[in-house]
Amino acid sequence: MNFGQNFFDWVSMNLQPIALVAIVAAGVWLFIKRSLVQIITFAFVAVLGVGFVFAPDAAKNIFLDLFNTIFN
Repeated sequence: MNFGQNFFDWVSMNLQPIALVAIVAAGVWLFIKRSLVQIITFAFVAVLGVGFVFAPDAAKNIFLDLFNTIFN
């Protein structure tokens, strides 16, 4: 039994709910601290993170197009 591979497979299958729980937990923590700048920054980063988790192919294509636009 390979514990590391089984854990990786489990995390890969359940990454979307885990990401949403982590985002909500961090958002609640920042709301409790009442730090508006950190909440706004976290919201921007969370949107990017959700894009990577829920649509990795689309996120890859967007950043590849952006890279090609900037450096070509």
